[in-house]
Amino acid sequence: MTEPLLGRSINRLEDERFVRGRGRYIADLAAPNALHGVVVRSTHAHARIIAIRVDAARQIPGVAAVLTGFELASDNIGPLPCAVTHIPGATPLVVPPCHALARDVVRFVGEPIAFVVADSAESARDAAEAVAVEYEPLPPVVSIADAVLPGAPSIWPEAKNNIAFQFNRGEIGRWKQRSAAPPISWNVSW
Repeated sequence: MTEPLLGRSINRLEDERFVRGRGRYIADLAAPNALHGVVVRSTHAHARIIAIRVDAARQIPGVAAVLTGFELASDNIGPLPCAVTHIPGATPLVVPPCHALARDVVRFVGEPIAFVVADSAESARDAAEAVAVEYEPLPPVVSIADAVLPGAPSIWPEAKNNIAFQFNRGEIGRWKQRSAAPPISWNVSW
């Protein structure tokens, strides 16, 4: 279905109204009594969260709530569901818990840590900037190839050697004997 589109320019229908200043953006829509949210994100690729200080953020006028992973846990809000739980032909899939807001450890730059809700976008941004996160940096893994090397830092303790699953196709013994096409073997890392 996508083949006729590959390598071709596609005429965009929405450009003219935006170029002429007649476009309509979500930010242009004003809903009465709407609240605005801002996500506070990790600045570290891998770090332990020592403390999240939100008192100053909660004192900013117009702030309705400042949530962290610890508040979500105390409200019994568990991890997000994983859409894939089994991959045919692969080893069992390791699915570590993925929470909406990080709790103890951040595992990538930009991982959500706190969520601020306020009566205006400006107040929400100001409160998000007032959230103070104290980290203990941990060694990061910056590529899939590095993730599976012996001694690589463990990102998810549930995934031994940082491998989420292994997929093999072909027969390794027969390949070595006949110099045929090599089998496919994938280690997929978190």
